[in-house]
Amino acid sequence: MANPAHNRRYLLILTAAATAILVVGSLLRPEKRAEAELSPAASAPAEVPFLQRMTLRRSVEDIADYFSDLARRLEPHVVRLEKAQMSAVVWDGGMLATAADGRHFLDQDRALRPPQRSWRVWPERVAPQLPTALLETSEEDPPRAPPRYAAGFFTAGGWAVAAWRNAGGDLDYLAGLYLGSSRRPCQGVQATVLRTNLGLREEMIGGGVFDVDGALMGLIVWCDGKVEAIDVSTVERTFEPPQIVSERVLARYGLRAEQLTERGVKAFGVDYGVQVTEVWVGWEAYQAGLRPGDVIIAVDGDPATAVTDLEPLTLPVARENFDLAVVRNGQKRQVRLNARTEGQAPFGPAGVGWSQAPAGFRIESVEAGSPAATADLRPGDRLLRIGADRPETIAEINKALLEASAKKPAFVVVQRGRRVWGAFLG
Repeated sequence: MANPAHNRRYLLILTAAATAILVVGSLLRPEKRAEAELSPAASAPAEVPFLQRMTLRRSVEDIADYFSDLARRLEPHVVRLEKAQMSAVVWDGGMLATAADGRHFLDQDRALRPPQRSWRVWPERVAPQLPTALLETSEEDPPRAPPRYAAGFFTAGGWAVAAWRNAGGDLDYLAGLYLGSSRRPCQGVQATVLRTNLGLREEMIGGGVFDVDGALMGLIVWCDGKVEAIDVSTVERTFEPPQIVSERVLARYGLRAEQLTERGVKAFGVDYGVQVTEVWVGWEAYQAGLRPGDVIIAVDGDPATAVTDLEPLTLPVARENFDLAVVRNGQKRQVRLNARTEGQAPFGPAGVGWSQAPAGFRIESVEAGSPAATADLRPGDRLLRIGADRPETIAEINKALLEASAKKPAFVVVQRGRRVWGAFLG
């Protein structure tokens, strides 16, 4: 990134802005009124205030011109994803970095950058628990990625510019201030979140936050229901391949599993296996019919006694399916899991995307320190199941939860957005 000290226009604008601040301060400073009346000569308009106003106006115009010029320089770095209906930022090697919402992207999409420039893209790295997605492009001569730096490189109080493509494909931008950063969870990862006064909103999703020299500071994504900008170091970490088996299974199938616990043995009526704790709507595990509370006891006939026994699901194979032996509510059943990873297109044959009516009961509030809070239940989550039962009334829910205890905890299945998971209460 160029040193601002060498950017003459940058210095001129900052100097003008500083002058404007001093002028405004002097104009707004309360005057000390003399007891005697002002003379006509003293109360007449003076030349100095007029010159001050003209200086202020020129300073504002210079700042506006600078950001307009910056937006033109950002044009090659921000594209519009036609079918996903959001923005993306050019990454290394012609890849595109964008936001994710826990679903697969279409098998292919088109990235648009007016005038009349578009190319095909497809997913390279996308996982249900991540707030980001990395897309590969068909562009033979892709645009160069902007320089990027982690949050620690920037000084609080400096300018920040959000840039994104609107529905028509044109570049929109908004200037504000960078106020620092903070660490907090974002869609299952610990993220460095940029703090700004940009007022980030849904239409900006997938776009970037840049500094005044055009360096990428962060990517605009969904963070647990809020629109946030996460810094580029967090984005880079999400693009690293998962290392352990459980993470690879989650990334490939939308399936989270863990070793069967003593409570699970008592609750599910099986003495060995791998417990399904979470599935993601629309991903392969969910499409196959797996649900939280299921216990996987075999993969293609081989016993599954630990999460590492699921590793065959993550290895490169020239086959279409895996056969899983699963115990649900004490009953053994077979589940066929799709080994392909292209995902399912969210549009039907008529070009219509369907959405199911919400199931279960909406949780309105969660008491602090309660078992529900410990299990990470939140207002807005939907209770789908208690044990093997799907409650039909609030009275049935209360009865089941009252009967739960430390010796016999209730296993509840809850949905939040596309995430469906199970937890013990009691």
